[in-house]
Amino acid sequence: MKMISVFLYYDKSTWYRKAKPVPRNVTRVKVSDTVTVLPDGAFFGCRGLKEIEIPSSVTRIGNCAFLRCTALKVIKLPTSVTKIGDNAFYGCRALTTIEIPTSVKQIGTDVFDGCVALKSITMPPSNHVFHHLKALEELTLTEGSMKSELPDYAFYGTSIKTITLPSSITKIGDWAFGGCESLETVIIKSSSVQLGDGVFGACKNLSHVEMPKSITSFGNGVFGGCSKLPQQQLASFNRQQSLENRLAAGPGPDFGFGGATQKGWGPEYCGVTLLQIQKMREHP
Repeated sequence: MKMISVFLYYDKSTWYRKAKPVPRNVTRVKVSDTVTVLPDGAFFGCRGLKEIEIPSSVTRIGNCAFLRCTALKVIKLPTSVTKIGDNAFYGCRALTTIEIPTSVKQIGTDVFDGCVALKSITMPPSNHVFHHLKALEELTLTEGSMKSELPDYAFYGTSIKTITLPSSITKIGDWAFGGCESLETVIIKSSSVQLGDGVFGACKNLSHVEMPKSITSFGNGVFGGCSKLPQQQLASFNRQQSLENRLAAGPGPDFGFGGATQKGWGPEYCGVTLLQIQKMREHP
């Protein structure tokens, strides 16, 4: 099938498409290497678009650039891109995977809203939440050039199975991965990250955690409800800040996690008894 070349240019404050508008039924597009910005709504409503080639000359993806491109399954962004606008991929229902290069320094709001099939994201840490992506299984956060924080509820309730958090992460917000019932493995590389309340709360299948012993800032119920987390791992964290209080104690808020709320974050919800905590404290 013939590839269509699209020429876009900017004139003062108004965006124009040179020659004919992009046909709504187009299936493959190659953007001209003279283009530096994909304007707002560039491919809005191109429901037949399945493949697009974006050149390294492009530095910005405009607002709603691919809004409701419902057939778009995969997109590769060049390392020249530094900004992605609001709602850029809103409603791309077929999109299954996306890799956002580390060159991106600014990501707009609701970028992936309505991407119900999105299973894999590779991206620098951002200050956005993705809890609406219930199909998300694979998350790779790349090392960023700037220190970053994950906001509260960032990936709450998604289907993520394994996460690796880079050393550039300085803070993980409350319930950032709470209710991720498929989560099994967590690797934290940052030696000074701050862990908020219930960061991994109610992750009932979490069985393996790796994190530096130098981490001392814990919120309440960080691993509350993680009944499969081995006692040996809890013991290895014992020298970190007031672990017996931070991992297994303190009243927990009612966020509708089934049996893991209502009664608070008691020892029964983190898979460790008070007696075991006492032994951990006496024999670190």
